[in-house]
Amino acid sequence: MRKISKSSFILLMVAAIVATVLSCNKKFDNPPAYVAPNITANTTIRALKAMHRAGGYEQITTDIVISGIVVADDKSGNLYKQVCLQDSTGGITLSLNSSGLYGQYPVGRQLFVKCNGLWLSDYGKLIQLGAIDKSVPNNPAATGIPSALFDNYIIKGSLGNTVTPRTVTISQLNIAAAAANANPSSDTLQSTLIKIANAQFQTVGLTYSDTSANKSAVSRTIMDCGSNTTVLYTSGYANFAGATIPSGNGPVVAVYVPYRTTSELLLRDTTDIQFTGARCTGVATSFLSETFPSIVNKATIVSGQTSNVWQNVTEAGTTSFVGYVSGSTKMASISSFASAPAGATQTSWFISPAINLASNLTTVTLSFTCIDGYDNGATLKVLVSTNYNGTSTTPSTATWTTVPAAIPTGQTTGYSPAVQVTADLSSFKGQKIYLAFRYDGLAGGSVSSNNKTTT
Repeated sequence: MRKISKSSFILLMVAAIVATVLSCNKKFDNPPAYVAPNITANTTIRALKAMHRAGGYEQITTDIVISGIVVADDKSGNLYKQVCLQDSTGGITLSLNSSGLYGQYPVGRQLFVKCNGLWLSDYGKLIQLGAIDKSVPNNPAATGIPSALFDNYIIKGSLGNTVTPRTVTISQLNIAAAAANANPSSDTLQSTLIKIANAQFQTVGLTYSDTSANKSAVSRTIMDCGSNTTVLYTSGYANFAGATIPSGNGPVVAVYVPYRTTSELLLRDTTDIQFTGARCTGVATSFLSETFPSIVNKATIVSGQTSNVWQNVTEAGTTSFVGYVSGSTKMASISSFASAPAGATQTSWFISPAINLASNLTTVTLSFTCIDGYDNGATLKVLVSTNYNGTSTTPSTATWTTVPAAIPTGQTTGYSPAVQVTADLSSFKGQKIYLAFRYDGLAGGSVSSNNKTTT
């Protein structure tokens, strides 16, 4: 048998490696040059939207083609199964039954939409182009174009196109929303990219949206220096939901959408908001504002029913904070009257989200409205913690400081008048705090019994 020496083996290996490298060292073909699709728009987005009537469903039965640039997609998770398309005359929201749309239809891509067979509808006065679900014959519902049919209706054009946002004021957005409420097609700003030159969040120190397991969408009020307001609406599924909103003043670029009579902004990404300048002078900064917009009377308050994400924690007993709704009045309410067994200790907490108080403040004041009813000894206290973790179901294990607050007491029959209560929180400037209302009582079924069931 012929032997191969060690040196010969090394030479053979080197030769094999060189041959392999040489065989792989070739030029790959360049990707094919972009070829524009053989299609032309024959109408404008504004003309298409003029075919819609508020609350109706209109099927397109002619060969209408629109074209526009995608100005918002679902990459950040703030839009869901939607992209916004804009031409020189206006914008429209495309409803598409799929996620990850930014892979095919990213911001900056030109799209041509063959509208024949599609439907116009509106949600909260926002006009959408999509499909219709007729599974309930007498109750049609708007839905997205099925993903299997995307290529039948949507033709992809060039990438990297830019759309310059239109600079508007908050007042102009509010006028547009009011117009849309009467006639959605009259609102030429909806679904378009807009810019507000100087604005700030009314309430600072909070996150953009709900980071709890519920992932509820949250609206944060944006204001100008004239105290005109609009809202920034953010999905709990947005990848920036847990980021802290900036506390300064500056420009914001967003897609404007109406919701009934309210103007709303949809942020594509946090890079579109540059609140880095000094805040408006003479305008108080709010770090927390709660109006209980969606609470249900006598029902336990849960995430999504409040302006902010509160923890409603029953630490001892069965008593929770519930909604109180009477006409336009909306409040959080609590009583251990219906709890059991009689005489059992009831300890309940209503705890705010984290609040980051700036250090350069002159004073920090808490203000809230309170009503006392059927008082027989249960107590409500205001407390502040700097080490609560935001989720614990045993909040008493954190360190809490009682805040002096003149909560009304002593109304043994019926209810007291509404009292405006204020408390000074200035000692917490520059810190991240949690604000809590703590209720302590005893369960009972009778006001006259030896229990503590104050409302």
